[in-house]
Amino acid sequence: TTTTTTTTTTSFTAMQFNVLAEGLSSAPRNYLPPPFGSAKSRDEDDRGSDGGYGGFTAVPRPEVVLNFEYRRWRLLEVLLGRYCREGGESSPDDDGNDDGHDASAASSSSPPFDILALEELDRYGGFFRPLLEGLFGYRSAFVPKPRAPGVELGYYSDGCAVFWNAEKFDLWDGADDVGGDGGGDDDANGGEGGSAVIRGQFKVGNQVYLAVILRHKPSGRAVVVGCTHLKAKKGRMNEKVRAAQISELLDVLGGARSRAIAAMTAETATRRRRDDDEEEGEEGEIGSEGDGAVEREVPILLLGDFNAEPYGECVCAVRNHAGTKLESAYDL
Repeated sequence: TTTTTTTTTTSFTAMQFNVLAEGLSSAPRNYLPPPFGSAKSRDEDDRGSDGGYGGFTAVPRPEVVLNFEYRRWRLLEVLLGRYCREGGESSPDDDGNDDGHDASAASSSSPPFDILALEELDRYGGFFRPLLEGLFGYRSAFVPKPRAPGVELGYYSDGCAVFWNAEKFDLWDGADDVGGDGGGDDDANGGEGGSAVIRGQFKVGNQVYLAVILRHKPSGRAVVVGCTHLKAKKGRMNEKVRAAQISELLDVLGGARSRAIAAMTAETATRRRRDDDEEEGEEGEIGSEGDGAVEREVPILLLGDFNAEPYGECVCAVRNHAGTKLESAYDL
């Protein structure tokens, strides 16, 4: 059989992945000491009842499978697919999954995913950022979690990161009015900064979120990408916390989209003024109502680990949020 995929200049691919922090899945300290001193005694260690592996002791040979010195390379292979394994030949369906991805990526020298959202990432600066940016053409932004449990165990703070393929996207430099925790110190937060990056901690809990306003180079349109890792564990109160957190993030993303729309509108007005000396027919074509309506459509892509059930209060808050009107990619 032959599968035909229709592609347009507005299509792109995205992937989200909870990579499982090294500090929350590492071996017991008597087997593999952490890189830094731990604030907790072995009896207080909450990585599992045996003091290690994050409780994933049913995994065959966890000392090998969860050893981050090995696992980080496997994670990189999963993120980059065949591009990583075969030196630049990539395809989104390289593991046998024909799910209608952009067929043009199959013959591309670029990695298979244009946007990567990674949660529970505690080796951003020491592994993922240098490799993905230095060797594979991504740019990125990162927000660490305050009071991260891994720090007390002698490891780095985990957090959320968004990587984007620099051939397909760049930061929207016209979104000058993005407020909140946008920008910040690039050296402290990692990756790109400025007004197109919003880093924040939720009002409830110590979880964090990240939002970036990107320009899709082939189409010239803006897209808002959000990434988060919500409160973990079951229970009614934890579900209410998750619902409050996601509602807060949706408000942030809606505000970012409004600013992106304003920036796009301003660019359109500038272009019209620049073209005032052109013939009236050409000017009318450039500034037509139809073209303006397309430009002002700024999609929101929300990626993350919600720790929630499909029909719980948290996911319902996403579905019912009037300001964003999102649809699930995994609708059940």
